[in-house]
Amino acid sequence: MLHIISRKIAIERGFPRYFTGIQCGGGHLLPRVTSTKKCPQCQREYQRAVNATPEKKAKRAAYDRQRLENDREYLLGKGRRYYEANRDAVNAQKREYRAANLEKANADNRLWRENNPHVIRHLNALRKKHIKQATPPWADKKSIIAIYAEAERLTAETGVLHHVDHIIPIKGELVCGLHVHCNLRPLPWRENISKKNKFQIGS
Repeated sequence: MLHIISRKIAIERGFPRYFTGIQCGGGHLLPRVTSTKKCPQCQREYQRAVNATPEKKAKRAAYDRQRLENDREYLLGKGRRYYEANRDAVNAQKREYRAANLEKANADNRLWRENNPHVIRHLNALRKKHIKQATPPWADKKSIIAIYAEAERLTAETGVLHHVDHIIPIKGELVCGLHVHCNLRPLPWRENISKKNKFQIGS
């Protein structure tokens, strides 16, 4: 329960907030900032509106680009360290955001692919190179092709895109597998993407 206190008393006692019991001009019934007499919610809403202006967005984007250029290694390393320390929480947050904003996420993904075909070509070429390096001379190519055909069949039958997953990733963090039929399986794309390069024991 909030107690009414005047700004004068708040100043005398060094309180950062005071409460008048009267709504501010924005309709908020909250303690006000002693130093400015302003409602903190009104201040937040005003700042959000300022930050949303094209001029402010452009200025922020320029600042971010300059900072990334000056401190690229530090910032990228900081991001990687945070992700490694909070991998599960970050991935869960991404999944929740995507589920709540599926149309936007799909549109953003399509736009990124349209604007970055060179990156996609590079990644595809890199994956083909890794698969070639991981394929031993004795691999049963007919069985491998059959697994890819099974993935296509499941996609057509279920309406859910299926990838061919390497049970033991060919570029894993702790262990690397081979591109052979006994290390391959069809897997729904979401499950395959979320797995990434992790080897799940018992999978």
